[in-house]
Amino acid sequence: MGSIFKRGDVFYVSFKDAAGRRVKRAAGRNLAEAQRQLEDVETRPPLPAGLPQGVYPFTLAAKDYLRRLSIYGRPASIKNSGIAVKHLLGSFGSRDVNRLRSADLDTYILTRRDAGVKDRTINTELIVFRAVLNHAVHTENIPKLPVRVRLLKITKTLPKALSPEQVERLLNAADHRTKPVILTALYTGFRFQELISLNWSDVDFERRTISVTSKPEIGFAPKTHVERTNPMSHRLWSALQEHRSNLKHTRPQHPVFQMKAGVRWTPRLIRVIRDVFETAGLYRKEDKSGLHQCRRTFATNLLDKGVSIETTRQLGGWASVVMVQTYATTADRAKREAVEQLPF
Repeated sequence: MGSIFKRGDVFYVSFKDAAGRRVKRAAGRNLAEAQRQLEDVETRPPLPAGLPQGVYPFTLAAKDYLRRLSIYGRPASIKNSGIAVKHLLGSFGSRDVNRLRSADLDTYILTRRDAGVKDRTINTELIVFRAVLNHAVHTENIPKLPVRVRLLKITKTLPKALSPEQVERLLNAADHRTKPVILTALYTGFRFQELISLNWSDVDFERRTISVTSKPEIGFAPKTHVERTNPMSHRLWSALQEHRSNLKHTRPQHPVFQMKAGVRWTPRLIRVIRDVFETAGLYRKEDKSGLHQCRRTFATNLLDKGVSIETTRQLGGWASVVMVQTYATTADRAKREAVEQLPF
């Protein structure tokens, strides 16, 4: 059993770690935070009986990490991390985390490459591997990181945006179900999950705004857990009004975009939108054509028109301006103005 004690103004938690060692950890000046930390430690899955002193298998480290992630992570992060852990367990499952070395990671990477897995996917798995190790250190199940996790070098390609002519070709190829989705993506920069999670309660026609809000009932939370509201352009406002007039299920709790009467779209929408790109002659695998290309078009055109990076960040829901700067590299206006300043 653990305990809480106080020295001066600071609360401490005292408990035994997975190796049976007595640990004392500062928990700050808030008693509730100290109680939360102690509860988190005491509900940690116990180590199987018979393990040697100080041994912490990767399988337990991964389970402990996923358990923590299930409390604080986004549904998509939980799902993707679970998939990555399944692959990692195949190589590291019974290994003692303390004894992992760089050579073990090299072997894992080569094995995954031999299986035809792309470097981007391997990097995703390495990021989860690193998160598992960091969590093991944070929970004091291991004293320090046993290995430095280095991601593979990948050449970054500039994101390509659609031209105004291509946008009109795309919209002309869309039908009554897909055209409102594409227009909304182009005029708001909403992500795929944000689009299919929209309810009519998120659309305010009087104020001409459209919002991204949490919906626990369908397991949706905005990225970085920040809700946001964007103004609607006149074209989008008109298109959504017309779209609503064509639907039978338009109550506040009904989805804006419906696969069939009253039914919210599933990930199948990705394939449907890709077909629209193909019909318009705009599909290119290397450009990752689809709804995310509409998001890139949204950001690139805002920056090209002189909108600040911070305003673009807020409208698109990016966590930092660093993410938005990748789109600034494709905006021509600033580059043209720069070269015009040359004195010769």
